[in-house]
Amino acid sequence: MSKQYPTKKRRILTAFFIVSFILTFFLSHVFITTNKIAFATIVKTQNQDTNQLVEKGIEYYNNGKFREAVQEWETALNIYQKNKQLPEQAIVRGNLANAFEKLGDLEESIKHWNAAVNLYQQVENPRETGRALTQLAQAYSNSGQYKKAIAILCGEEETEIDDNQINIKKITHQSNCLDKSALEISRTQKDIKGEVAALGSLGEAYRLLGKYNLATQYLGYAQQTIDVDDFSLKSKISNSLGNVYLGKAQLWSFYADSAKESELPKFDEIVLDAQKYYQNARNNFQNSYQISVKQNNKTAQMGALINLIQVDVRSQQLNSSPNNKSQSGNKIDHKKQALALLDELPDSPQKVFATVDLANLSADENITSPLTQCPTKRQLSDGEVIALLNKAIKTGNKIQDSRSESFALGAAGHFYECQKDYNQALELTRKALLVAEYKLQAKDSLYLWEWQQARLLEKTGNQSETISAAYERAFQTLEIIRSDIITADRDLQLDFRDVIQPLYRKLASLKLEKATTETNLSQKSNKELDTAREIIDSLRLAELQNYFGNDCIAALITPQKVDELLGGEQGKTAVFSSVFLEDKAAIILSLPDKYQHIQWIEQTNNQQITRKELESEIRSFFEELKGQRKFRIEDSPEAQIVYSQAQKIYDWIIRPFEEKGYLNQDKIETLVFVQDGLFRSIPMSALIDKNQGKYLIEKYAIATTPSLRLTAPKADKRKPNRAMIFSFAQAAKIDGNEFKPLAFIPKEIEALEKLFPDIKQLTKQDFTSSNSNQKPQKTDYPIIHIATHAQFGIIPEDTFLVIGNNQKLTISDLEKTLRKFDDDINGIDLLTLSACQTAAGDERATLGLAGIALQAGVNSALASLWSVDDQSTSILVKNFYENLQAGKSKAQALQQAQLALIHNPNKISEIEEYKKPYYWSPFIMIGNWL
Repeated sequence: MSKQYPTKKRRILTAFFIVSFILTFFLSHVFITTNKIAFATIVKTQNQDTNQLVEKGIEYYNNGKFREAVQEWETALNIYQKNKQLPEQAIVRGNLANAFEKLGDLEESIKHWNAAVNLYQQVENPRETGRALTQLAQAYSNSGQYKKAIAILCGEEETEIDDNQINIKKITHQSNCLDKSALEISRTQKDIKGEVAALGSLGEAYRLLGKYNLATQYLGYAQQTIDVDDFSLKSKISNSLGNVYLGKAQLWSFYADSAKESELPKFDEIVLDAQKYYQNARNNFQNSYQISVKQNNKTAQMGALINLIQVDVRSQQLNSSPNNKSQSGNKIDHKKQALALLDELPDSPQKVFATVDLANLSADENITSPLTQCPTKRQLSDGEVIALLNKAIKTGNKIQDSRSESFALGAAGHFYECQKDYNQALELTRKALLVAEYKLQAKDSLYLWEWQQARLLEKTGNQSETISAAYERAFQTLEIIRSDIITADRDLQLDFRDVIQPLYRKLASLKLEKATTETNLSQKSNKELDTAREIIDSLRLAELQNYFGNDCIAALITPQKVDELLGGEQGKTAVFSSVFLEDKAAIILSLPDKYQHIQWIEQTNNQQITRKELESEIRSFFEELKGQRKFRIEDSPEAQIVYSQAQKIYDWIIRPFEEKGYLNQDKIETLVFVQDGLFRSIPMSALIDKNQGKYLIEKYAIATTPSLRLTAPKADKRKPNRAMIFSFAQAAKIDGNEFKPLAFIPKEIEALEKLFPDIKQLTKQDFTSSNSNQKPQKTDYPIIHIATHAQFGIIPEDTFLVIGNNQKLTISDLEKTLRKFDDDINGIDLLTLSACQTAAGDERATLGLAGIALQAGVNSALASLWSVDDQSTSILVKNFYENLQAGKSKAQALQQAQLALIHNPNKISEIEEYKKPYYWSPFIMIGNWL
């Protein structure tokens, strides 16, 4: 099976903007083309000179000279403002907004659309007010503010509904949008074109949020609403629907990867779904192309062809399936069509991007980022590639568009980098940087070329200080635009590991290498080590933002929290931060006295372990630990493998610091792990000190957090005697996967009812999406306990809780639910998920678990790395809450509950089996451990 379906690799095209360049939606040229006539009739008799300024601007705009257009229109706007000509001001504001959007200055575009909306309202022109609102929403959507766009277009964001649920909401004329929203205004004015634009823009915003079902519904209704003869809008709707289905295909391809890695059922069905969505995308793009051919719209033709090429490339692996024979014959060569069309396009930024994309087409299935990776084979010859790139550079320079010219120059530099002609590559890259820095209009490419320059400086043997400075510049630029990039289009989110992550790891590696060359590695102030930790912490934040697809986590950062946390528990907490680099790994220890120590992970012979070897050991330990339940005899060969691996990882991570006395001299009681990569998938509590014959949990209380800067700094002062309990123990079927009944949940709930004097419950079929969203009478619940299957997959959609009626509650839905049980003063202190499971062997799957407390808006979370459906869970959970009520910290309460299973102090024979790590080690404390 693995041979037929290799792990899916993806590619992004040049600037992730090219995919939708004809989707900056339907009204993009309404003000440009129709207002040309309006100016002729409105302005000509009043001010012929001003009319000529506007006409000249339109001419510049249509020829791709957007800066020149801006100059003409700004001059005209000043005249109209002096004459207090409000309708004319509104029209020119719209033109300026379009021009600034083309120049990549979305802030200016939004400013002018806001002004246009206000002007149309002042002159009481509701039709144009609605259209301008739609354009304003598009500008917000283009800047990544999709929810703001939805609010302007219709109102509050809607909840996504799954494909496999019956009552899917249909979008009709009776859809409830706010009276002053763009969609409602267009309907009231019977403005069909405005209505279609608003519907289409809503579809695009929901697509970019990853809510593909809602996107399909809005775009489908837009398709039904279009005038029969409006072929231009039909083409654009089809193109946008193609992008929706392409996004769904990618989503289901990742589901397939997750199913394969986790050995989940229905793998073949998931693959067939992905193929179906790829075919739907292909059909819609092909329809858009055919309409554009009939309309002789060359730019729209190229947009559709570029998208068709994406479908061809991205569905390549799935096409090897025996179930996908329909794609094997009579395949259209979209690349050939696009190359033939290229010279017929008018010079524009879109032409430049299309040219670069065609030049970058790879025949190497492992290439996901053609601007940062080197293919082993290209679809075009080297001569054809460089000819296209030179053409793109020439066009970008001719139209004086810094953004597209920068991408062309940088892409050419990368081509020569791959050819190992580093001097030529460096010359072109420096030119790309100069162009990108012009008025900072190309920040998204600036970091790429700074990163590229750093690689080239390294390859040409420059001094280490010069190389490090170049990487730092790239890092600082990326930090400025990071949130915009990694919470943008879902396609780019899925390419995070190839497009963004390597830069962080490379710079961290340089800083750590330099830190280890310092005379005194163990000191309070090591600038390089401090910088390395900051970079690693930024990577943690970027990973979480990327995984959850939002920027809410960034709002939780408070740098001063770190010292406060380490000083808690009277300074008895030590922090271990792991980091994977290109081919090795390191551990950084931070102590309450602010001393820091670094240790490379090494074998006993002082040979560094490669990243590949380390990840293999971690995967093996995870699988052996999960399978330990099968071993009935403790000294069996299988059990000994687990113990040997637990000792080996202990020797790599803990022992080097213990041997140097760093942990003993400070009388450390609690260890907090800030883990990287696959380290997040294994429980540190199960590591074994072979010298003392003890598990790590027998020596220290243990917790984990995705970042100290994202951890609540203080213990909650409320008594832990109030709890809200959600439970669902029945069998369920979600996305084709069957979840077995959880037999011991009733006993778990029974124990909790005795522990908490003030308790509220939603159980069995009452635990549904609609019921969980109801506002409770009392809201001050410091503890929320959820006893049901919780799955953490490689994408947020594959991360959910199983609830009644075969429904799932996503982490985003959970956050909304929990806020209803928050008293708005203290918040929720602890969320317990007693039956979690993560996708095996994938580091992204553990991000959902690591970030659960943050995303759910709670201080701490008690969760499990795998589901233990046994009486042991109810025993551990009961002991944990008893310890918590006795005044112990959360980490200590969990430690004592785990020790109770290990040592079985009451010598209860039926739970003798529970001393195996399989039963107690998967439970981890995430977030605040106090």
